[in-house]
Amino acid sequence: SPIIGGVVMDALGYRKGVRVFLFLTVIVSIIVTVVRSRVITETLVDDKPKITKEEKRGMCASLAEKFNLPRSMWIMVVVAVMGSFGVRMVREFLPIYAVEVVGITNTQLGLVQTTVGLITAAMALPGGMFADRYGRKPLILASRIITPLTMGAITLTYNFPTYYLARSLSSVGDALGGGANNFAGGPAWDALVTDLVEKSKRGTVMGTIGTVTGIFGAPSSIVGAWLWQTYSPNLPFQLSMVFGLIGAGIFALGVKEPKRKKTLD
Repeated sequence: SPIIGGVVMDALGYRKGVRVFLFLTVIVSIIVTVVRSRVITETLVDDKPKITKEEKRGMCASLAEKFNLPRSMWIMVVVAVMGSFGVRMVREFLPIYAVEVVGITNTQLGLVQTTVGLITAAMALPGGMFADRYGRKPLILASRIITPLTMGAITLTYNFPTYYLARSLSSVGDALGGGANNFAGGPAWDALVTDLVEKSKRGTVMGTIGTVTGIFGAPSSIVGAWLWQTYSPNLPFQLSMVFGLIGAGIFALGVKEPKRKKTLD
C-alpha cells in the first residue's frame, strides 16, 4: 500500500491524493462498521454487585503486588522509555527528510516503506526462532544497536539508494527485538518479558510499559521539530542515535536473562 500511495501522490499531488485516500478510508470504515454491527454479538451481562470498601482495599493491595517486579524488568522499562523518546523524536519526520532533504520522490518513498514492512514481516518468525535458540538478550541488544545507528546513518544519505539501504537496515533491527516502531515490542522483547514476569502480571507489565513510554515520549516530536527548525534537520536524528545507544548500554549492563531449563521430549 505505501508504494501505491506514493504513485498516486506523484500523479495527483498531495492535496488530491490525500483526498482520494481519505474518501476511500471513509468508505472502508463504513463497510467495516456495518459488518461488525451485524456479526459481533455482545455476550457479557453487567450483573456484578457493587464493590465494598474491604474489596477496594484488597484490590489496591493486589495492584501494588502487580508492580513487585524483578530489577531487570524495571531496567527494561527505562530502556523502553529512552528508545521511545529517541524514535518518536524523528519518526514523524522521516518522510519529510526523505523528500525534502534527500530528494527522493513519493513513489520511491512508498517503495522504501513497502520494503520496510516486508522485511519486518519476513524476519518476525526467524527472529522469534533465534530468540528461542540463542537467547532473548543478544537479539534485543542487536536491535537496540542497529536501530539507533541507522537513524544516525540517515543523516549521511544523499540519494535514493543510500536512503533505501539505511531504512532497510533499520527494519532489520525493528524486526529482531523492538526498534524503530516497536520500541517496546518484537519477538525477543516479548519473550524476555514472559521469562521475567509471572503469568498473572504480564498484562499489567505490558500495559505499564505502554503507558510510561507514551507519557515520556509525548513531547519528543515537539523537541525534534524544534531542533529541526532551530538548528539542523540532522540534529534530531543524531540525538535519537545517542538516546538509543545509551539505552542499549543500560540494557546490556543491567538486564539479566534468566536461565531456561531444558525439557525432555
